[in-house]
Amino acid sequence: MLYWLMGDLAHARGPGVALGLLALVCLLVVPLGRSLNVLARGGLQAAALGVAVRRLEWLIYLLASLVTAVAVTTAGSIGFVGLVVPHMLRLVLGNDQRLILPCLCPGRRHPAGAGRYPGTNGHRPRAASGGGDHRLARRADLPLSAASEPLMSRLETQGLVIDVPGRDGGDPLDLAVLPGQVWGVLGPNGAGKTTLLHTLAGLRTPRRGRVEVDGVPLSRLGRRRLAQCLGLVFQEHHDGFPATVEETALIGRHPWLSPWQMETAEDLALAHHALARLDLVALGGRQVATLSGGERQRLAIATLLAQSPGVWLADEPTNHLDLHHQVAVMRLLAEQAAGGSAVMICLHDLNLAARWCDHLLLLYPNGEACWGPAASMLVPEVLERLYGQRLASAEVEGSRVFVAVP
Repeated sequence: MLYWLMGDLAHARGPGVALGLLALVCLLVVPLGRSLNVLARGGLQAAALGVAVRRLEWLIYLLASLVTAVAVTTAGSIGFVGLVVPHMLRLVLGNDQRLILPCLCPGRRHPAGAGRYPGTNGHRPRAASGGGDHRLARRADLPLSAASEPLMSRLETQGLVIDVPGRDGGDPLDLAVLPGQVWGVLGPNGAGKTTLLHTLAGLRTPRRGRVEVDGVPLSRLGRRRLAQCLGLVFQEHHDGFPATVEETALIGRHPWLSPWQMETAEDLALAHHALARLDLVALGGRQVATLSGGERQRLAIATLLAQSPGVWLADEPTNHLDLHHQVAVMRLLAEQAAGGSAVMICLHDLNLAARWCDHLLLLYPNGEACWGPAASMLVPEVLERLYGQRLASAEVEGSRVFVAVP
């Protein structure tokens, strides 16, 4: 133990074995760089982008423990200098783990032309050659070739009861959100709208029932495949490390890239096009931390557009947006549905729901739920009971408009 602590190899046997283990650990950890970049956004967002979070965390813990033990075994306490080196490299290279990890591995160079995200001090990503198992554009607003993978865009629930803390039960949900449909989810605060979307995305376990995409239970889809089929815009956005707008949008391509693969020119084109659709191209080099709330919201939607899933789940996507961008975002979501996607949106604005949604799901705080075509749900008496608020309604340019009456 004394030799292990002090690093005296005079009586140690086979240091080459330890050094071999160190090289093996380095080789294993390098392809995890992109997943670590995504994990920096938070566990839920990383899971929604196809990262097997729990498995990655355990793998990193095990590899970190092994590499620390090997370093101390071969070099004694001076081996802990290695814990300082990554932080020094971070100051120079930024926060992209795919740049930092190879620099810690002797004899390995980072592949040329690698895309860099998040937090690479504003450097623009560069295209790399090579294909991979990632789908290209399939809708008219994504100007690339058709996808090789079949589109999965039918979302169904069977006897689904979401798990809302403090609520005993609820009406089972038997929903079918079909390609081409735009579903709105309405309800007062605390009714379970966000919980429902997280459950549909496989991020929360339901109390009962199950969720299927094209007839396949979520439990049979790996996180990466699920992220290719289904995407989620979160209500809140967390940025663990600095990143530019362009780098953040590029993260949406994560589910379509293998661990060793770098972003291609087509991935970069998808991210750039997504930024253009959300009016963010001029902000591409800006740090996300400097954006307004509305700009950050549009960036989250642009990231999902770059992800290009078949099922869109959006939790209050018009949060923080001005009137012009509210309409632009709702039009974009309607275009996704028209292009073959299934779309479900949580909203608080009754007038946006009346204008853009063809089906509505109403969630009550006690767990009661009702759903159906929007025309049958947009009835003042029904909505007044839902919100406990008297409403007045009128027809304006073919759409029903609701106003709260004091």
